[in-house]
Amino acid sequence: MTLGPKLIQSFHQGEDHGEIEFVAYDRGTVFKSLEMGEFDLAVAVDPPSTPGLRNRKLYNESFVCFTPRKAAPTLAEYLKLPQISTTAHTGYSGIDSYLDSKNLKRKIVARVPYFVAALHLAKEARLTLTLPKRLGLQAKIPGFYAHPMPIEIPGFSAQLIWDERFQNDETNVWLRQLVIKASGSLPST
Repeated sequence: MTLGPKLIQSFHQGEDHGEIEFVAYDRGTVFKSLEMGEFDLAVAVDPPSTPGLRNRKLYNESFVCFTPRKAAPTLAEYLKLPQISTTAHTGYSGIDSYLDSKNLKRKIVARVPYFVAALHLAKEARLTLTLPKRLGLQAKIPGFYAHPMPIEIPGFSAQLIWDERFQNDETNVWLRQLVIKASGSLPST
């Protein structure tokens, strides 16, 4: 949601290059999908360390807390607020893992696989939502407020991954450069 618009703009400058298809992938089989040419590149939060895959860090990300309250929640309030969360399917479950390591647990009342669904349900059900900061700053939910996290949760880095057989492939190099350029124009966190 944050990288896509910039990538589409770069992709369609100049000559017609066709279309970009954004697809969800399974972390456990992404290397096979790349190897088989099912897709050219993947952007992953926690890429598998598989022989034959190359990767490059695109950007670092932190978190923001979205609530229907104007006042920033304290840690105790944050943990008690009813929250919607994305599932580990999205590739990152570090928030709850980190909280567990501190013997803390937030009140998750619903889980969905994608941020778009989480944003919609948070709005409709008036639930608290923790988002990557870039996405949180981009999301406009009427009546919701972005707050700094009441506890510092370690961030993550988004990685670009591709099959090493395409390391010098002209089209793949061109596409990787577009993704890298698009990620460099994202607002910093």
